[in-house]
Amino acid sequence: MAIEPPTATLVIGPEQFLAERVVAGVVSAARKADPDTERHDLDLAGDGALGQFLEAVSPTLFGGGIVLVATSIESAEPAVLDAVMRAVDEREVGVSLVLLHPGGVRGKAALERLRASGVAEVAADKLKGRAIDDFVSAEFRRHRRTTTAGAVAALRASVGDDLRSLASAASQLSSDVDGDPIGEAEVADYYDGVAGASGFAVSDSVWSADPIGALVALRWALSADPGFGPAVVATVASAL
Repeated sequence: MAIEPPTATLVIGPEQFLAERVVAGVVSAARKADPDTERHDLDLAGDGALGQFLEAVSPTLFGGGIVLVATSIESAEPAVLDAVMRAVDEREVGVSLVLLHPGGVRGKAALERLRASGVAEVAADKLKGRAIDDFVSAEFRRHRRTTTAGAVAALRASVGDDLRSLASAASQLSSDVDGDPIGEAEVADYYDGVAGASGFAVSDSVWSADPIGALVALRWALSADPGFGPAVVATVASAL
């Protein structure tokens, strides 16, 4: 299959989960065009960054595309930044660049140069308030499910505002709960059930020498109730 024209994407913001989503999307799109596409990660402020960058974006005898995920653009040496700009301008066939910038004022000159080049720009800002509600609702839509405002509030109360945890919870609820829309009662019942069963699930996994199962069960218990730890310890100890 022919390799599509390369892309250059600038991701700005400190929210790692959103940035990872962008990277995953670029890698997925590149591999649809060329299944042999490889992902490489590079710290542009690290030792030998210039040579590593030039090697990564250079054509190879073996073909195959590359998605180069580059961090620390805000701290890159001028020579490294110049090389990045040349790669963006030349658009070598089969090379997709994803440049991650944490936001803030550091590296402002680098951002201005990249923006002037016309790279695609995606925000990865820390979300607050209503924006988190919108994120949760969108996560359910990703799984072709609908939910109510009360369910979103209940989920945030149970899980917190960490986006990775919320996305995981939305995925789990979408898989395990029947019927639409998923409402506040379904969220409450689900997490109450998880919390009630988790102490025994942790204990069973511990005594069955299943550390992964124990950690998964413990995670669910603590996500439902951060103060549930003593109850879990007591349940495990009761089996002694």
